Amino acid sequence: MIDGVREHLERFIADGHKVGIITNGPKDHQMSKIRGLGLDQIIPEDMIFISDAVGLAKPDPEIFVHVNQKTGTSADHSLYIGDTWANDVVGALAAGWKVCWYNPRGRQPATDHKPSYIFTNYKEFGELPLV
Repeated sequence: MIDGVREHLERFIADGHKVGIITNGPKDHQMSKIRGLGLDQIIPEDMIFISDAVGLAKPDPEIFVHVNQKTGTSADHSLYIGDTWANDVVGALAAGWKVCWYNPRGRQPATDHKPSYIFTNYKEFGELPLV
């Protein structure tokens, strides 16, 4: 797990935010990775959305809409943190979510989309004015 991620997840959960995972791939493979990282110990299964199980995949904004419907949340109060421009940034923005783009390699945006925040490490992330 990337240094700092677990601490921020636990902080968001402790602050009462709904925290989940949206990931593309085969259900068994993705769940194996999630268990390997210990994320299943802090994020409930009903907050884990895997494209193979949902029938939708990023960057299709419908997967984000599906998550809002299943979690009782709204796009205007949703924040997605991801590292892939096309799947994470473009998809979440198209669904009306705020987006934090984790860009440790200083890559250039592939489109004209504008993420809410860009950060290169999780110390930097912790200093963002997210609320």
